[in-house]
Amino acid sequence: MQTTPSSPYLKSQPERSLITATAAFINIPKIKKFTPENAYSAMVGLHRALETYLKDRDYQPDVLSAMTGGILLVPDHSNIYIHNDLAGLADLWFGMGIPVRMGVVHGEIEVIIDVDGNKNAVGELLNVAARLATQKDKPGCLLHQSYLDFTQGIIGNDSLVRQGKFVAISGKSHDVAKMRALQLNAASFPTATDSKRIQVGDVQINGPVNAVAIAYDLPQFSAGDRSELSKRVRSVADAFSTFRAEGFLNETLYFSPGGDGGIIVLQTKKREGYEAAERIAQLLQVESQGRHEQVQAVSRIGLHYGPVYLYNNAVQLVRPTGQVCFVADSLASDLAVSTIPREMVVFSEAFIDIAAEGSKEFFRLNYEEISQLQEGPAKGLRRFVKRANTSEATQEVPIGSLGKRQGSWEPQ
Repeated sequence: MQTTPSSPYLKSQPERSLITATAAFINIPKIKKFTPENAYSAMVGLHRALETYLKDRDYQPDVLSAMTGGILLVPDHSNIYIHNDLAGLADLWFGMGIPVRMGVVHGEIEVIIDVDGNKNAVGELLNVAARLATQKDKPGCLLHQSYLDFTQGIIGNDSLVRQGKFVAISGKSHDVAKMRALQLNAASFPTATDSKRIQVGDVQINGPVNAVAIAYDLPQFSAGDRSELSKRVRSVADAFSTFRAEGFLNETLYFSPGGDGGIIVLQTKKREGYEAAERIAQLLQVESQGRHEQVQAVSRIGLHYGPVYLYNNAVQLVRPTGQVCFVADSLASDLAVSTIPREMVVFSEAFIDIAAEGSKEFFRLNYEEISQLQEGPAKGLRRFVKRANTSEATQEVPIGSLGKRQGSWEPQ
């Protein structure tokens, strides 16, 4: 799992440095199905609570942004033990009506520089924390065994295990083997059950801004160890460094993590956004040449366009959110187009005319529609990719076919 840096702490750490820390992944379940207003309010409220938490700390922990919530990162040398603050944080979110699920783990993370040039963090423990926080049938807070082992020697901490019950964790085989966690009871970690009564208070909506959302997905990213995760993220960052040097990122840019990759939001014209997506896919392929599959940067690209909202996270960094981001991320996900080569750009109907250069015959010859998704934010949306046998050179439209065009603007 990748994260977006949101604190001076990571900025002060050298690249490739190793940090031992507690990571608490805070997930807002089903936020992608919320109304736009509730989804925005939930993100603002979650980070307001974290901001309040930070103000009360003698040593400021780190907050990392996530597409469906955030991550609280507490370095060991802060001597702060997060289980002492869980009830207080939960009360803040419960009072706002924000449903949250949290996964708490302990271990090592590595500091890297991400695609937007900022410090970031990768590590297996972040993948585990995310898995805990996304358990469908285990609401509230889950404390991983690694955190329980870490805090075992604290005086009076033996009462912690009496605040819940041990449960098995479901998910992908590579990150749940022999995994168990302590699920805290409702008294220790109260949480709202739905999004119908979100009341954050005064929310000043930032946006929307019409923008291109480019999501990239690294297949099987969560299966890697820390070394593999670091190499893959650094390869992606190198590709984006080239991309930036070519002048593609001169427009206003916002960055958000997107599961096993990330989402770049560009305030630019659709044509420039489409060209940017194609160039990113090409650079990631080049960056992957000669590398073992486990450390390649080849990514499937999801491309969508529309209104994007912006919010200030717990340390006042502006991050993008909203349905357009969710859709782009869904288009690029592992399960979305398993039969399509992973280096493909998968784009929504919004880019048909751009890709076709205004010619539906050119589009018919060079692109194809793939099956619609049956679930998730992109459910029912039309999706398109380049035909596998299409060369890089522009295909000419046969003159004889011009008289056989369909009456509809959309390709048949």
